[in-house]
Amino acid sequence: MAYNAHHRVDPNQSEIMRFLREECGFSVQSLADLGKGVVDLMIGVQVINNHRLPEKIVRLNILLEVKKSERDSLNEKQEEWHGKWKGQCGVAFSPLSALEEINRYVSYVGFSLPANVKAKLLELRQTS
Repeated sequence: MAYNAHHRVDPNQSEIMRFLREECGFSVQSLADLGKGVVDLMIGVQVINNHRLPEKIVRLNILLEVKKSERDSLNEKQEEWHGKWKGQCGVAFSPLSALEEINRYVSYVGFSLPANVKAKLLELRQTS
């Protein structure tokens, strides 16, 4: 894989990655070096299965594009990639927005975040 010298990693990406790993216990993989509009982060989460299925814990992968602020928009390559991608992908600009996006998707598919992560989300909402 060739390094794309023109691709910049948003300055808040390391803060978001640290938060999701250390505070939430998620797996986090940077995809930023891929370039070509591909999202910046792949996050692995273990969530609570609210359905009456044998598996109580379900593993999900969540994709996030990191932006410096709410005002930043996707560039042309990112717009194209997001438009073609058939799965989930979201945008985050802070630890809170990343966790909100993860919670939104987890809830959408009918699962729940673990209690400790829900508590962390409530704590962040109160301090923001």
